[in-house]
Amino acid sequence: MVIAASILCVYSCKIEDPDFFVPEVKIVQTEETVTFSSKGGSYSFDVEANCDWSILCPADWITMSSYSGNLNASISITVPESKLSRNTTITVYSNEVEAKSASFNIVQNGVVEISSVSKPIAVETVSADGTSATIRASYTGLSISDTDVITAGFVITDQAGTSTEYNASVDRESSFIEATITGLTKDKEYTCTAWVQLNDDNKVSSETMNFTPTSVPKAILSVSTPEASGTRSESGTVATLTSSFTSASVESSDVISAGFILVSDSGTTIPLDAEVDRQANTFSANAENLVTGTSYTCTSWVQLNDYAKVESEGSISFIPTISEPVTIIADFTSNELWQLPDNKDAMEAGEKAVTDDNGYTWKISGGCINSGCLWLACQDKSGYNGYVITPELKDMTVTSISFPNDGPGKSGKARITISVSTDGGASFTPVPGCQGVNLDNTFELTGQKPGSIYKIENVAVDGASGYSKTTKLTINAK
Repeated sequence: MVIAASILCVYSCKIEDPDFFVPEVKIVQTEETVTFSSKGGSYSFDVEANCDWSILCPADWITMSSYSGNLNASISITVPESKLSRNTTITVYSNEVEAKSASFNIVQNGVVEISSVSKPIAVETVSADGTSATIRASYTGLSISDTDVITAGFVITDQAGTSTEYNASVDRESSFIEATITGLTKDKEYTCTAWVQLNDDNKVSSETMNFTPTSVPKAILSVSTPEASGTRSESGTVATLTSSFTSASVESSDVISAGFILVSDSGTTIPLDAEVDRQANTFSANAENLVTGTSYTCTSWVQLNDYAKVESEGSISFIPTISEPVTIIADFTSNELWQLPDNKDAMEAGEKAVTDDNGYTWKISGGCINSGCLWLACQDKSGYNGYVITPELKDMTVTSISFPNDGPGKSGKARITISVSTDGGASFTPVPGCQGVNLDNTFELTGQKPGSIYKIENVAVDGASGYSKTTKLTINAK
């Protein structure tokens, strides 16, 4: 018995040994998350511990009866009122070296509401008949979820005090409402308030604004100064005239007519009816049987229905002349002007513009000058096509392009395609009969428009590859 007592005493002493002390901290409650309404409130929980402990809570909106203690204790917390949703975590941890902790979450639900609606604004109050307007407003909401229902509208009151309510479309992403109001009376003032409703809550209304729908009469507002092109021709007796206009409140049922008035230096007046492009608000006409070398002054006009004609803001003068044959040559014998790479491996796809001694500007991409010849990159060799864009010849028509393959060491493999642009180089369309053809040729062009630009590309045909070679590129025009 004495021995047994001694053993119990030793065991008990070991239990009391600090080296074997295990701290314990526990929060006594059944909920992992404690939820408060937007009005806030109080809550208590118990701490069970065998050691000193402290409480950590990162939220400054929670007040606690105590933030530290020893052994068991009861803690109360207070959560104030809040319109916004928020949450935090309360953690109790031991102050021992071997720290232990316990925690739970605090959630406060915010107020789900439409808090305000802006004063509406009226846009597009001007129309052809002055009987419509578009009304817009915005709203501010709190804690609204996708399951909440939002409805909105506008209340329009006329000068007699009669109010009409209109439903509005709701853009939930931008918190924006809109409605187009029709059937109003032009030049009469209206008052408007906006409202937004969340679920079955009361409607939230805005301040009142005033607006007056007005009308803009159908009208041709202005006509631009005309332009003349194609005044150089084989006969010297034609010109193409173009102009544009701006309008207001014009509908598809309205009639628009237009024209030009030519006055020669001898005083002869020539009226011309024009073809109207209503979609582009432009009109054009071809003037024929003019007198070569005679100066003409041109104005333009547009008429809407039976209203008075509106004349152009200004006039132009031009002299139709006979097209004299012109030969333009790009000489690649020397690289002094062009400053291109001197070997095919150094060619690049970037476009380069060069103006020659006669003032013509050529554009070249993917080219080099080797042995006094222009070489253009081939798709099969470089991954892109080289090209030359010829100068734009105002009021002249290109009649032929000569691109001989007369450089040294002709392979006979190179082919070219000639394309034409009538929009200043924005887009190019292949010229029929000039697609993938042999170089050593002169290409006659018919039916071309003055001012067109041509693009000469090196291409590979039927698996052939090679480089375009020429000492001179010749453009004939008149």
